[in-house]
Amino acid sequence: MTLKDYTTQDAGFRYVVEQLELLSGVSRPMLNQTPFCTSAEALQQQWQEVATVQSAVAEVANAQAVADLAHDLMQVRDIFTTLANCQKKVILDDIQLFEIKNFAMLAGDIAKQVSALGIAAIAPLPDLSHVVVLLDPDRSGVPHFYVYDSYDPRLPQLRKELRALQTKQQPDAVTEKRIAELWQQNAEVENEVRNSLSHRLSPFADNMISALNTIACFDILLAKCRLNQRYSLCKPTIGETVSYMGLLNIRLHDVLTEKGGLCQPVDISFGHGACVITGANMAGKTVLLKSLGVAQLMAQFGFYVPASSAQIVPVDDVLLCIGDEQDEMSGLSSFASEMLKINNIIQQTKTRSLLVLIDEPARTTNPYEGMAIVDALVEFLNAQASFSLITTHYSGLGAPCKRLRVKGLRPDVEMPAMITPENIVGLIDYTLTDDNAGNVPHEALRIAEMLHFDAEVLNNARNLLKTK
Repeated sequence: MTLKDYTTQDAGFRYVVEQLELLSGVSRPMLNQTPFCTSAEALQQQWQEVATVQSAVAEVANAQAVADLAHDLMQVRDIFTTLANCQKKVILDDIQLFEIKNFAMLAGDIAKQVSALGIAAIAPLPDLSHVVVLLDPDRSGVPHFYVYDSYDPRLPQLRKELRALQTKQQPDAVTEKRIAELWQQNAEVENEVRNSLSHRLSPFADNMISALNTIACFDILLAKCRLNQRYSLCKPTIGETVSYMGLLNIRLHDVLTEKGGLCQPVDISFGHGACVITGANMAGKTVLLKSLGVAQLMAQFGFYVPASSAQIVPVDDVLLCIGDEQDEMSGLSSFASEMLKINNIIQQTKTRSLLVLIDEPARTTNPYEGMAIVDALVEFLNAQASFSLITTHYSGLGAPCKRLRVKGLRPDVEMPAMITPENIVGLIDYTLTDDNAGNVPHEALRIAEMLHFDAEVLNNARNLLKTK
C-alpha cells in the first residue's frame, strides 16, 4: 500500500501529512506514491537521511544556501508529461522546450546548493548541463526558449530580410507576397530546428526524469525537517518491543494549543501478543490507539515520530478497528460490522506481523457474551506474533496478557461545576500504569454527575449498585 492509501484510511495520519510544507510542484504526487516500508534497514537509512539534512539546515553558515534552495524548489513544476514525450522523440513545441530548459537550469542551481549543504550524496543529481547547452546556444543564461538565429545558418538572413520588409509603411503587393514567403520559410526552418532539438534531447530524458524525482526527494526531506522542528519530533530506533516516551497526538495537540490548552504526553511500552488497556470514560484510550497508529505509520513512511524517544518494530500493516462500525448501506448492525472487521484482523494475524488496534470490541452487544468474546479475542491475539492493543470496559478478563490502565480523573483536582471540552484535559491523568488486576475504574456515575445528568436517575443508579 502507498502513503495515499493510508491517508485515505486514517484521518490522523492524513492530518500529519497535510502539515508537510512541500515547495515543488512534483513532490506531493511522489510522496503519495511512497510505499509502506517494512524493511528495518531501509527505514534506518530513511531516518538517517532526514538526520543528515536536518543537521545541514541547522548550520547558521548554511542559511543562504537553504533559502536559495527553497526559492528554486518553488520554481520546479511537474513536467513528467513533457519528459515522457521527449523520451518518445515526439516533436516538442516552444512551451515544452521552455519547460525543459527552465528545469535543466534549475536542476543545475539545486545541485550546487545541495552540494554546498553537504547533502548531495543522499541522492546525486544527474548532470543536465548538456541540455542547457542545447537549449541556450547563445549562453544567455535566461530561462526562456526561442528558436535562436544560431540554431540554423538560414535564420539570420531570413529574419533580417523579413524585418526590413516589415518596416515599410505602405508595402505593395509584391512586398506582401515576399513577406508571406519569408514567414513560411522561417516557420519551416524553425520546425526543422524543433525536430532536431527534440531528437537530440531524447537521450537525456531518463536523466531529466531522474533529476525531477531526486529534487522531489530533497523537497520531501526538507519538509520532514521542518515538521520535526515544528513538533519536536524524534528519530525512532528499531528493537524487539514498541516503546514511546512522551507520545503525543499531533492533531489533538494543535486543537488544544489553539484553545490555550496542553496535550499530556503518554509513556507506553509493549511487545508481541496482546496488551489490554482499561480506564474510565474520557480517559483517552481511543486517542491513545489512534496516536500509536499514526506514529507507526509515520515511522514506516520515513518520518520522525511525535515523542521524546521511541522504539518501534516494523510490521507488515497497521490495522485499526475504532469507532462506530455500523454500515447503514449494507444493513449490518454495529456489532455485525465490527465482528466482520475483527474477524478479518484475526485471519491476517495468522500469517502476518501486524500492529492491531481495537477499541472496545463487543461493546454493543449483550455484556455477558461480549465479555466472553473479548476474553477469547485477547487470548487468541496474545498467542500471535503481532502487536495487539485492545481497550475495554469489561472487568475481570481471564486471558493472559499485559494489562495497563489509564489513571483517569485526578483525585486532587478541584472539579468544575461543568465538564467542557476546554477543561476536561486538566481533570484527567492520562498516565498508564500496570494493572494486573484488570479491573475497570468505576467513575461513570461521577462523570455523569459532573455533566449535570439528572439527579433522580443518578440516585436510583447508586441505590441499584448498593443492592448488587
